[in-house]
Amino acid sequence: MTRSPGDTLLGVVPWLFLIAYTCSGIAGLVYEVSWTRLLTLYIGHTTAAAAAVVAAFLGGLAAGAAWGGDMASRLSRASALRAYVGLELGVAVAALLARQPHPTDQDVDDAITNICRCGTFARVRRAIRDLARS
Repeated sequence: MTRSPGDTLLGVVPWLFLIAYTCSGIAGLVYEVSWTRLLTLYIGHTTAAAAAVVAAFLGGLAAGAAWGGDMASRLSRASALRAYVGLELGVAVAALLARQPHPTDQDVDDAITNICRCGTFARVRRAIRDLARS
């Protein structure tokens, strides 16, 4: 069996992936709490408001697990890691565009500098600008 560079990277620094995965989970919980707080402004501090947020959050987890489980069985470890990083970058871009619908280059740099340190940074910035224009 041949090993790809991504497989070697996973073997050398598995803790880096675990840290990223943990941060992703923490961010998910922060989003859940934030949405709960925002929804209570509209529905009030009721069981219905909390149930709506939990149902949406768990529904998203279930849909993601169903789709991700099906996809993961077809991907190599390196491809799965690339997909995970791409999805996390997508979440960062969505958060940026929700906050700043027409970001400047500086806004994009501030949002993704700590996420994307790859050689394709200019293409990522251009893709975000194109997405914001559409």
